[in-house]
Amino acid sequence: MNDLYYNIIIIVLVLVLFLAYILIAYFYNSYNNYKEDVDDNFDRTKNYINSTMTKIDTNIRTSVNENNNKITNTCNYINDINSKVNRLDLRTNDNYDTLNRNINSANSNINNTNINLNTTNSNLLNNQINLNKFDTNLKQFFQYKSNGTTINDAIFNYQFGVSPNLSLDLLRSVNAISGMTVQTDNTNNFRLCDKSSNKNCMDMSIDNQGLNIFPTSSTLNSNNTTNNIYIYDKTKTNIIAKFDLANKGIYLGGGGENAGMYIKDSNVYIKKLNVINNDSYASITNFDKNLRGQSQTYTSYPFDFTDINYQTQITGIYSIIRGQGTAPIQNILIINFKSSDILKTGQRLLFDIPELNNTETNYSITTIEQYPANLVGSVILDPAKITFTTLSQIDKNISYRIKITSDKLTINPLFTEPVITNIINYRL
Repeated sequence: MNDLYYNIIIIVLVLVLFLAYILIAYFYNSYNNYKEDVDDNFDRTKNYINSTMTKIDTNIRTSVNENNNKITNTCNYINDINSKVNRLDLRTNDNYDTLNRNINSANSNINNTNINLNTTNSNLLNNQINLNKFDTNLKQFFQYKSNGTTINDAIFNYQFGVSPNLSLDLLRSVNAISGMTVQTDNTNNFRLCDKSSNKNCMDMSIDNQGLNIFPTSSTLNSNNTTNNIYIYDKTKTNIIAKFDLANKGIYLGGGGENAGMYIKDSNVYIKKLNVINNDSYASITNFDKNLRGQSQTYTSYPFDFTDINYQTQITGIYSIIRGQGTAPIQNILIINFKSSDILKTGQRLLFDIPELNNTETNYSITTIEQYPANLVGSVILDPAKITFTTLSQIDKNISYRIKITSDKLTINPLFTEPVITNIINYRL
């Protein structure tokens, strides 16, 4: 603004000097003209010059005065302009300060805006980086598929179809801390597959009939060769159960025909059968076959193949003594026997005696001589046989004697001897 002011002053001074120069040049030129005329007409014009000098001097003074007045007026005008310029400069300075403050404020706002833009750009960049990291981290645990094809794009950029066939692969182990529910139906099953290229799979589902376990349908996986279900022990070294799905076999206690029991072709095979006494499975004591015939406490009897041909053997001899005298004749039956095993109290014994021809059926005889005492309470008489139930235990390989005297003992008339003797040898 100061430069403008100085420029205006310089221009005004130049104009003034130029005007002064013109006036001086004009007067100088006029003077030269007058001087030539005077020289040429000195005599003629001398008086005239003398007379007019005063006029000229007056005119010059007048002109000088006028010029001085003009210069003064011009100076006054310049001073007025200068005053206005000074006021304008002051006003302009005020406006300039205001404008400068506004510009500074605008620059500050622009700087703040730039800072905010930079911050926003930085946040956007960080958000993009974070989104990419988030997408990368997600793909460490999940693999997204659409129509069987893995989605490699960033999941937040991927546009899913209207009705896509979506699936999700879990790439890491999963702990369902609060439990997990898998809902199944006829087409959507819970599927377990190995990681081989054949993708052997087993399906599980729940319906109204219960839990279903079956190999994945061959229509879905023609390479599926899963034919067995195994149940291992705690260390996964021994198979304790096997389900042979191909041959419809079930093995318990092993993985093949070495199992204790298996079912195949609707037949049940058992290697060792242990029969327990009521609910004694909680504390099982097996019968010791090496101590057969001796007193022992047991809650389980281990049957095996040899038990088919083994039974407790009752051996001995009986004698029938024909009675004498008048009717009713009292015939006598004496039985001497022993058992190859211990017989518990309540054991029912039956003796076939073909020499008898009793007419009574289910006839009870209580008059009995016996050794040891209290062996039996009564004897039931039937045609050609007698039975009784023990009141005490019969020990192994101990001789026992029973003598029955009754007129109900009828001897077959085919036998005429006074004493008839025969052996006892049968298995329980």
